[in-house]
Amino acid sequence: MAFLVFGIYLLLWAFVAGSIVVTFTAAPSGGLVDTLFRAPGQFYLETVLTLRQFALLTTLPVRWTDIGYAALSMVPLGTHFFITSVGIDVAAEQYWKDSDVGIHFLLVGVVIAVLVIFGAVLLELGAQLLVLSLLAIGVALLTLAFAAVFIAS
Repeated sequence: MAFLVFGIYLLLWAFVAGSIVVTFTAAPSGGLVDTLFRAPGQFYLETVLTLRQFALLTTLPVRWTDIGYAALSMVPLGTHFFITSVGIDVAAEQYWKDSDVGIHFLLVGVVIAVLVIFGAVLLELGAQLLVLSLLAIGVALLTLAFAAVFIAS
């Protein structure tokens, strides 16, 4: 059932990506479902704009502020991969004793996080990475909650 939890994890990321795309491309409507669907995308858009504005107002060069954002994003990214690995490990333990699926997910996640941080520094996308890493904590908590509900049932 670790595959089911991982599938929910991927679906949650698809929801976040779809929300960001819809927020950037479509005109807002007043419906409740549309507002809920756009919430992560709107958070992304407003937070990135705020971080960019802050970078322009500091005495540091914008490039160095962006590098600081990328370095700071390691904390939420590490938290994200840790929480998700716990959720996957909890789901895997029900069927496979002494499973290392969660640890493997955590190790692969840390390698990916380091590579993404280097990419964000090179492409000057530190603010975007920081906001996505904050959204990632929400994805991880929902994944852990799904794993806990799955184990309880």
